[in-house]
Amino acid sequence: MREHFADARFDLVVNLFTSFGYFEQRDDDLKVLRVAHAALKPGGSLLIDFMNTPRVLAGLVEQEERTVGEVRFTVTRRLRGGMVEKSIHVRDGGCDHRFTERVMALLPQEIVSMAAECGFAVHGQFGDSMARLMMWTGRIVTFFGPNV
Repeated sequence: MREHFADARFDLVVNLFTSFGYFEQRDDDLKVLRVAHAALKPGGSLLIDFMNTPRVLAGLVEQEERTVGEVRFTVTRRLRGGMVEKSIHVRDGGCDHRFTERVMALLPQEIVSMAAECGFAVHGQFGDSMARLMMWTGRIVTFFGPNV
């Protein structure tokens, strides 16, 4: 989604399940926001659903293991270089499989700032009127619209 694909075509662009923040360079995430901005019709909205980073970091479980039948799963998590990193090791009989995913540990205000750089303003944020709600929910959903 970093490549320009449409001009003023959509009323709403949706980014769900923390699918933002996976690039290692901030500029790549800014490209995503600029492309979303260009794709919106005048007055259109952008919705970003992102993990509640303070809550994720406060409750980060460094390692857990689980066995299901003959398959052993080991999951490790850590904060590394400003990214939440999750590594999964699967041992299935004599076969080992490893997977790693990383996402930037962006705070809500950092996403708002990045969106503002790309012409957006916050039009609503779940929990914005009740800070406690933001601390206790696993997600933060922000609606952005044109910065007028």
